[in-house]
Amino acid sequence: MNKIMTEITKELLAIEDEQRKSMQSKFGGQNMRHRWSDTFGNRTGTMKLLIRVNQLARTKKRRASVATLINKIKENSKHISDDLRMNMMEIPETTATEGEWKLYDAQNRHIITTMMKGTHLRARTKWRREMKELKHKREEQRKNATTVKNYYNYVLKRPGYEPKPTVLYEKVNDQTKIIDGEKKIKEKEIEVTKKHMGKDRKKWYIHNNKILPEFDNTVKGKTWRRKLQDGRMKKKDWKCIPKQLRGVYQCAQRCKTNTGARIHPDDYGDIFTRAITLEELDKYITKTKKNTAPGKSGIRIDHIAALPDEMRGTIAALLSLPYTTGIGYEAWKQEIVNWIPKENNNPDINKRRPLMYYEVLKKMFMGIRLGKIMQIWKNKGIIDENNYAFLTGKSTTQPLMIKK
Repeated sequence: MNKIMTEITKELLAIEDEQRKSMQSKFGGQNMRHRWSDTFGNRTGTMKLLIRVNQLARTKKRRASVATLINKIKENSKHISDDLRMNMMEIPETTATEGEWKLYDAQNRHIITTMMKGTHLRARTKWRREMKELKHKREEQRKNATTVKNYYNYVLKRPGYEPKPTVLYEKVNDQTKIIDGEKKIKEKEIEVTKKHMGKDRKKWYIHNNKILPEFDNTVKGKTWRRKLQDGRMKKKDWKCIPKQLRGVYQCAQRCKTNTGARIHPDDYGDIFTRAITLEELDKYITKTKKNTAPGKSGIRIDHIAALPDEMRGTIAALLSLPYTTGIGYEAWKQEIVNWIPKENNNPDINKRRPLMYYEVLKKMFMGIRLGKIMQIWKNKGIIDENNYAFLTGKSTTQPLMIKK
């Protein structure tokens, strides 16, 4: 599984590089002019092929093969107009008279001749001009959206983009220590990250290098955790948990539904065991924001969205493996940590918070099924209707407006 994931990641990045190089070598970059585009080239080639096929139809012994070839062109080509496609559907029988075949040839030839006029220089120039106008309009829309966003950021006092600091400081024993230089800052960030992730932190559930039986993968451990989940814990069962942590573990109980019963695994159906379909993948891609920061591999959601149906189906099958097998990918365990300031223009290294960048495929794996889980929770009454935080279509500003 891990090898397949690695190979697909390399292939996706290689496709992007190859497309960038081919665009520069084939079209000479964005400043090249007066080149024949693939759109008009393929269209002209298809028209000439159809003219030749119609000519062959005049020979009686070739009409059977001509009918087969026309059907293939009609089904696979994207450069045929609707009029020509409809006319081509009415292919005469091989036993039809010579007049019927000549009429079929004349009708197709008339439509093809009309279409060929649209591939001349004048038509190409007009098409290019219209595309430029659409491009400029789209660019104006983007600028307007950016201007409005900047206005909202200013009104709401949202912090803008700030480059990484070149100097930080740290307070140690009432003394201020200056951290100067990119290398020293990076070393200090690694040290802070390790401490944040629990380096040298004593784990209360490990005694003498052995994990407590209640948390081990044994029958006793599984039974204890099942009792915790079902809310059947007795006083003696809590002895292994420190008093200051018992409130946290009480939140591990299964929530109660609007009927008063606790939610059961059967309520989720086959969400956690069923394979992901192409329709589910496409629905998630459609509603997800594009051009966001990638994880360590460099794969963005734009790579997946640009793939053809067959390859997106392969990605869906790849994301289904953890659900169907229960085994995850090693690459998904690696994350990028970016430290950003809690307060603007505050260079204190202890006044920053970590921003985690997960692998895009991992986020897709979880996000595709998250919506279905949320819907079950809403239907069962587990999510209160007055809860506005971290829910799709809701914002914490809404209760403020209601109060106002």
